[in-house]
Amino acid sequence: MSESTLQEPPGASGQAMGLGLEAGDQAPLRALASRSPLVMPPSATLREVLYAISQGREDAVVVADEASRLPLGLVTLRELLHVITFEGGDLDAPVAAYMTGAPLTVVADSPTHRAKVLMAKKGVGHILLVEPDGRFCGLIHQADLLGLRAGGAEVLIAAIAAARDLKAMVLVADKVRRRGADLFNAGMGVEAICQWMSGLNDLIGMRVIELIEDEFDLPAVPWCWLLFGSEGLAETCNNCHGVDGVSAGQSMPSIAGQPENYLKMVMTEWKSGERFSTTMGRLLKGYSDEEIAGLAKYYAAKPWVPVAQELNAKQVKNGGFAMERCSKCHGDTGSEPDDDETPYLHGQWAKFLALEMAKYRDPAVNLPHEKMRKNNTKLEEDEFTDLPAFLAAQKK
Repeated sequence: MSESTLQEPPGASGQAMGLGLEAGDQAPLRALASRSPLVMPPSATLREVLYAISQGREDAVVVADEASRLPLGLVTLRELLHVITFEGGDLDAPVAAYMTGAPLTVVADSPTHRAKVLMAKKGVGHILLVEPDGRFCGLIHQADLLGLRAGGAEVLIAAIAAARDLKAMVLVADKVRRRGADLFNAGMGVEAICQWMSGLNDLIGMRVIELIEDEFDLPAVPWCWLLFGSEGLAETCNNCHGVDGVSAGQSMPSIAGQPENYLKMVMTEWKSGERFSTTMGRLLKGYSDEEIAGLAKYYAAKPWVPVAQELNAKQVKNGGFAMERCSKCHGDTGSEPDDDETPYLHGQWAKFLALEMAKYRDPAVNLPHEKMRKNNTKLEEDEFTDLPAFLAAQKK
């Protein structure tokens, strides 16, 4: 077996697959080549190839020239099983007779977005990475580009490709949202899940265009789903803040219907670092000022929807007395801000409000608006639970 197996390309083992999630679409593909691919010469038999696959976790083998390391072809486990089961393939025949020749290749230092688009347009599940001189150096599976394989990306990718009409695509899009919610509830990080979800949404957008281009006689030009404007950008926000900005998670605020200038202000502060954040600052560094303004306008135009939640009646009652400290700027129920850079608080998640109040109380947390910090330091300990409960209970 060892005589017919080429050495793995140097550096192919890499680090954890999560690199792609942190680096984003501009990260080089080389960073995602995290596992050692199976590489075999064209003279290897089908039997040897199947054995190599059975000893690892890969579902494909790269066929490359032993001397030059130039990739010649690719064969997947699914293709091998079809050849042997339905075409009577000879297990002792060379793999070169059954491989897919001239597989899709990309220079390893290309951005990950290029591979996403190529894979979607060509309808392939793997892409070979090569050095500038053409030597093979890594293999990328489509699920690698979208995040953790354990997140179920492979199944969803297949479902997107298999959708034959818009009705089927709506069902697939719903599965993506539900799976994203499951991953978030299971503890997947916000930034990671945004990358995971946006990658799948890219594929959904491109597949929808494919489905309707003949029906509507769309021009034969390259399409990018982000050209659909702020609503397209908002898909990433919806992953955490809920569909149309109405949050379903107690620690995540609803943002639909908030004042436009307030939304624009806080996003700009996160981007600049003026306002503390664990995730938002890093995400917004990739947005232009125009895109931030577009998102603010988009969500401000949505209706404000108070969230339904279970609350302690005693805390709600006591919180009404504590509201006196806040009513000058936020109104008696948190629904009448005194200017367009002050948010609505009524009907917001109580847990989120409590977390935000705690930040203002901590001098180590970098936040603007000293008046908020000063008022929060005056609150008694029980008011930190009573006041959020009162605000959360208000419907208008």
